[in-house]
Amino acid sequence: MSKIRLFVCDDETAIRVSIGYLVKDSPMIELIGTSGSMEDCIEKICPLYPDVAIVDIFMKSKYDGLRTCEEIKKICPETKIIAYSAFFDRHITKNLTRIGVNGFVDKGSEMEIILSAIELVYKGEEYVCPISSASHELWKKTSRTNLSNQQIDVIKLIAKGLSNQEIADEMKLSSSTIKTQRQRIMKKLDAHNTAQLILNGEQYLITP
Repeated sequence: MSKIRLFVCDDETAIRVSIGYLVKDSPMIELIGTSGSMEDCIEKICPLYPDVAIVDIFMKSKYDGLRTCEEIKKICPETKIIAYSAFFDRHITKNLTRIGVNGFVDKGSEMEIILSAIELVYKGEEYVCPISSASHELWKKTSRTNLSNQQIDVIKLIAKGLSNQEIADEMKLSSSTIKTQRQRIMKKLDAHNTAQLILNGEQYLITP
C-alpha cells in the first residue's frame, strides 16, 4: 500500500520540523515537501501533487493562507487541504470551507491529532479537531432567523455607513428604537464595535 504523500506549508520552522518528526516513522504517511511562504509553496507543490497539504492560515497575514489554499485547489484540485491555525473565526472558517478545505486543526491541539486529520481527509472525510470545532460550526449553525427582519434592515443600513439618526429617518422609526435594535444586534452577533458587527453579520448582507 502506498503512503499518503504530505506537503506542509508553515512559516514557522519549528512547526515544519515537528510535523516532519511526527510522520517520520509513520507506516502510512510520507512527507514529500515543505515551504515557509505562499510563493514558495505554490512553486513547489505543482510538480509534487501531494495527497494532503497542511497549510498555516496565518503566515504574513490570514489572506496569505487563504490565497495559498485557493491556489492549491486550482493547481492540484484533488489535493486534500488541512487548515492549521492558532485562531479560527467565523469569517475565516466560512471562506476556507468555500474554497474546499477538508480539515481544520488548531495549533493548540496535541500534535498526534494531525495524524488522525491526515488519514481522515485522505479518505474523503472532513476533520475538525475539538478545539476548532466550535468556531467551525458557529457560522454553519447561525440562521438568518437569529435576527428579525427589522434588525436585518438595520444591519444593512449600518453597513452602508448610516448613523442611528439616518437609519431612523430611512426606516421611519425613532432614533432610540434604532439605538436599542443596534445594541440587540451586537449582543446577538457577539460584536463589540461596528466593524465587528458588520464582519459577524456578513451573512445578513447577502441577498438569498
